[in-house]
Amino acid sequence: MNGYKSQQKGSWKAITKTTDGRDPRTQTYRENGREYQNYRRQLPRNVRFNAPRDYEGIWSLGENSWDLIHLRLGCGSVGDWPELYRNVLAHLKPGVGHFERVEVDFEPRCDDGTIVRTDSKLVSWYGDLKNATERANRSIQYRRIESIEMLKRQGFVDVKEETIKLPINGWCRDEHLKSLGTDYTAWMGYDDLVGMSLQPFTHIEGMSVERAKASAREAALDILRVKLHGYNVM
Repeated sequence: MNGYKSQQKGSWKAITKTTDGRDPRTQTYRENGREYQNYRRQLPRNVRFNAPRDYEGIWSLGENSWDLIHLRLGCGSVGDWPELYRNVLAHLKPGVGHFERVEVDFEPRCDDGTIVRTDSKLVSWYGDLKNATERANRSIQYRRIESIEMLKRQGFVDVKEETIKLPINGWCRDEHLKSLGTDYTAWMGYDDLVGMSLQPFTHIEGMSVERAKASAREAALDILRVKLHGYNVM
């Protein structure tokens, strides 16, 4: 039996394909999982979404009852990771439940010095965003070692990590990485950077709206410069 796994956030219960070829819409097999984002799309009839607005609020999902809880891009939103992890663990089925967390480390990285030599505005934008979100106790920075240790302290076992290099624009010669970079760049445009940084810059750093938008615009232009061989890590 092959399970359906959503790539977005929401609550799902589904099996969409069986190995014996039976129509999954007539089957009653289900897996229970929790993902977080208010998301809707065309779904099989045995898939149901239930997306709570605040995963740091009170959980009333039924403890010890979920096969999978998936969290994506929590950095910048979560103020108390240990408490969130405790809630996740309490709601997973003991011994069989899984927690999956996906983050993008937005810190610009570079292996050949091209970002450092150009005084990149993208680096400045990220630095301001990191400072603002840390002051708000909701850091955008992904601290991988600290996160793994925190999961283990809360009682998670068999903790595994997989990292993927996300080139910023299509500078890579490797065709696969070039494709990843092109797709990723489409997700990191001016409007996206403004959406991530406008409130932290204006409400915490004290920037004017015009200056905050100018910072995002300069960073977005840097992202498009193929002479800058930067990347993020997911």
